[in-house]
Amino acid sequence: MKLAERMKHIRTERGISQETLAEQIHVSRQTISKWENGLAVPSSDNLAQLSRALEVPADALLNDGWVPPETGTAQVPPHGLGRRRLLVLAAALILAAGILIGALVFYERGERPVPQAEMQGEVIDNPIIGGLDILPPE
Repeated sequence: MKLAERMKHIRTERGISQETLAEQIHVSRQTISKWENGLAVPSSDNLAQLSRALEVPADALLNDGWVPPETGTAQVPPHGLGRRRLLVLAAALILAAGILIGALVFYERGERPVPQAEMQGEVIDNPIIGGLDILPPE
């Protein structure tokens, strides 16, 4: 199957008209017709846009041995993959909730200023560590 035949086959299989495809990739309907009839070949930029619009890899359009997959078949990811993602998401949510609750608790308990009356009654000793005075002399 040649590029022109594959393009037409995939387009008709997806139920897309030449007009619609032309609008999606910003070319004229006549250009799509020329490509499908083998009278012209799309540029690399147009080929990339075609692959996106037809939802197939560009290699699938270019590869002579490519056969379109049967409709209705879906690839299912391995069973454990979904469960693992769910567990990671749950752990992240629990961690985020813990951080939020911790921040709220410590914000509410923040440092409260000591009243002036309580400060006058305190005596600060002049500690000496290793023969050095820590507090400056009065």
